Amino acid sequence: MPRNDSFDSFDSFDSFDSFDSFDSFSSHRAGQANGRLAEGLLRSREGHVGRPVRRGLNAADDAVLFRPGLLRGWGTPAKDDLPESGARWLARVSGTVRMQLAVAQLMGSTDFTPSDPKGTPRVCVTLGGQTLLDLTRPRLDHFEKQVARVEAWSALRAERAPEILSQLKPWYGYLSSVVHLNPAWTPYTHELLAVAIEYASHVVQRLKYEFVCPRPSDLSPRVQPMIEVPGFFAWPSGHATQAFMLAELLSTLAMRVGGPADAQWELHEQLWRQADRVATNRVIAGVHFPTDSHAGCGVGIVLARHVVQVASGEPGNTLQRFDLAANGFGDDCDFDFRVLQKRSRHAGFSERPPRHVGLPTPQQLGASNVNSPLRWLWAQALTEWDAPRVPGA
Repeated sequence: MPRNDSFDSFDSFDSFDSFDSFDSFSSHRAGQANGRLAEGLLRSREGHVGRPVRRGLNAADDAVLFRPGLLRGWGTPAKDDLPESGARWLARVSGTVRMQLAVAQLMGSTDFTPSDPKGTPRVCVTLGGQTLLDLTRPRLDHFEKQVARVEAWSALRAERAPEILSQLKPWYGYLSSVVHLNPAWTPYTHELLAVAIEYASHVVQRLKYEFVCPRPSDLSPRVQPMIEVPGFFAWPSGHATQAFMLAELLSTLAMRVGGPADAQWELHEQLWRQADRVATNRVIAGVHFPTDSHAGCGVGIVLARHVVQVASGEPGNTLQRFDLAANGFGDDCDFDFRVLQKRSRHAGFSERPPRHVGLPTPQQLGASNVNSPLRWLWAQALTEWDAPRVPGA
């Protein structure tokens, strides 16, 4: 996972960095190729493995062949059995595999219903059995009217260039500037955020495929984006979807462990403002229209709340529907943080996040109710937001 350590430049002062040279597994794990290590292991085994016999206290034992057996505890009911599958085994697989399983679980609860191709493209997205996203493609003239705004916002490119370029890849550092996310403290939270990004990407790319919307430079040679235009369609914005999804997820994690209401609300506010800036930067860069970010905002928040419901195992009674129909795109439709929140006909969801009443706290999540990959990962992430506890206490 990407590190977010602003003190990396002080690594030369870390006397323990010398121990990195003893980590022989760093180049051997996950099947990575290392010719020198492979040759060394080959010769080492030939030199010491010996004959497959069991050495006992009695001379007669020396003739008994070695019998293999499980070296770790696998929790099997009988000595010769293999265990049943279950979420507890997620602790023994890599983070990449855990994330793949969690994304697959989320996609299994996500269905898309495109409209008749002869009419205006419309897609309803069903999440966990509820139709929570209802999107209708804007008309071409809506995009045409926003070209001038994209061109005008290009005046901010020099100012925003460092942000725009550093946000081409996952931008955990911008989130960590609001709330402490150093991977040493929050490794499972990082996994959860990566799951959210991947899930959002799957959903958004399906929507982009169905709607086939142009980029600003497809309509005007005056836009001249400052970065390479992505090789897929524009509406809704993936950056906006992911940014607001992560902001909502982090706000919910913080709320699960309690704390002063003012601090929690300010955290939510600052995360949303950071998400707004990430989305706006894509417009300034010239690769998105404001309306792309507007749609992405709503999609991201709904997806985040769906993730929380699936992860918690609770029914989706706090989820809110996000509708964006063709007749909802006015000439003045913009993507301004405050404007978006105050226009109920454009937002389609409440500004203040639901408290998710009834969702379990870290102390309530036990082994018996952590029964799926995403629920297991959510439980691990929650513990990173709570005070450390003695195992078994």
